[in-house]
Amino acid sequence: AAQASPSSTSYRGVTVSGATGQEPVVLIGDETETTSSIQVQDVVAGSGPVATASTKVAVQYVARVAKTKKTFDSSWDRGEPFAYDPGSVTFSAFVDGVPGMQVGGRRIVIVPGALAFGATPPPNTGLRPDETVVFVIDLVQVG
Repeated sequence: AAQASPSSTSYRGVTVSGATGQEPVVLIGDETETTSSIQVQDVVAGSGPVATASTKVAVQYVARVAKTKKTFDSSWDRGEPFAYDPGSVTFSAFVDGVPGMQVGGRRIVIVPGALAFGATPPPNTGLRPDETVVFVIDLVQVG
């Protein structure tokens, strides 16, 4: 069982530390890029309600480029969680990475480029075509 505030968890070259409820410290190793399918690893299990593929949720997340290790998106920077209905999002980090999480949980989601932004990443993100991205997602609320 995961602790409430683990010192650090490493998975496929991604190391995450820090207490839940605060922005995580994320370190990305050079080996992280090699995945060809979405990779999901719990850092903290959580103990609240479970997110399903059909429940509305609110998450805090930080998203980084695997190669440059730079953050390109973060709900923490905006100062509020990202709330969404699973039917309204298509991005695999949220569609495939969040179901099964429990409120209070933190998860590493590594998304290969083909399942992330593919050949046409959003402008001004620093992402190159087909670039692997790493999300660290905290489940804040279900329903």
